[in-house]
Amino acid sequence: ASKTLMSCSTSAWVPDSMGARGFAVGDSMFDESIFQRCMMLPAGRAVRIWDLMTATTLSFDVIVLPLHAFPIGEHLILDVMQYVIVLTWTMDIVMSFFRGFEESGIVELRSGRVAARYMRTWLTFDLCICFWDWTSLLAGNRTDGMVPLLRMIRLIRVIKLASKVYFAQLEFSGMIRTDNGRAILSVVGLLAGLALINHWVACIWYAIGMMDLFSRRWTDVFADDRNVAYKYFTSFHWSIT
Repeated sequence: ASKTLMSCSTSAWVPDSMGARGFAVGDSMFDESIFQRCMMLPAGRAVRIWDLMTATTLSFDVIVLPLHAFPIGEHLILDVMQYVIVLTWTMDIVMSFFRGFEESGIVELRSGRVAARYMRTWLTFDLCICFWDWTSLLAGNRTDGMVPLLRMIRLIRVIKLASKVYFAQLEFSGMIRTDNGRAILSVVGLLAGLALINHWVACIWYAIGMMDLFSRRWTDVFADDRNVAYKYFTSFHWSIT
């Protein structure tokens, strides 16, 4: 097959049946399918923006979902965010079919290869989690006891994004020139992780305190007029101590 070389970094049209032989590190491979214009570079701006959006929605879930242990009630912003999160992750399935990947230093942008790789790896996982997302969203108030559990399942996506967060941290750390800056970044990351762990412990501790497992519960010290913030920070204090 003939190859068309473009720019400093080689870009070439190759048949989908042809492997990466004869290409050097940094080269890109693409085909002549109708989807080629939609393909995205794995380190391109569109992919970075989309990763930031998905990381933001996941961060929202990680922080807000455990708060359902408290009587936070219904809020418009929470209801809107549920739709935003479900739609974002549903759209992520579509985006993944057009997201190139790097293999042995060569950027793979052939739509057939990209789609095949996604179907072999994350497609089943994403479809299952999206199914739970839509189930919890459409269930609404009809199964109040199950909805929080169904929404918790979506946190499994942390597994998928863990590697992306790790490499993003490495890239961001590489942008910092001084050792002091890297040390500060490391400390801030550790403190944020510790705060997140204590946040989850506080919510779980309150949920355990609300169970009818004992004749006396530590949550009985709260008066009925105590607001949710007071209950949360009291439980957070217990999680730290």
